Amino acid sequence: MQHTLSADKLMSLEQYAAKRPAFRADVMAHKRDRAVAIGPHATLYFEDLLTMQYQVQEMLRIEHISDPGGIARQERFRAERRSVRGSGRHSTASSGRRRPRCSPSIIQGAIT
Repeated sequence: MQHTLSADKLMSLEQYAAKRPAFRADVMAHKRDRAVAIGPHATLYFEDLLTMQYQVQEMLRIEHISDPGGIARQERFRAERRSVRGSGRHSTASSGRRRPRCSPSIIQGAIT
């Protein structure tokens, strides 16, 4: 099973524009099952390849990046790619409503 997001797995801007409404709906439904509330002010979201692809596709759409060289040069793409771990690993993202008191890497180490 593929656990790495690579540029060749991303849709072109034209493909993404055509598929975006259905893809976004699928990802939002998928994300609902990957959220864990840890009190009234914090929620953990467990990211995976699908949610990372959505985030990268949205970044590319917003920034109008269409050539593979432009994708590869984007630091955010490299950072998002690193956050998708192999089988048996978990990663999290906070909801943004409130910053966690400990870093996600500490949380990740506690649950792996």
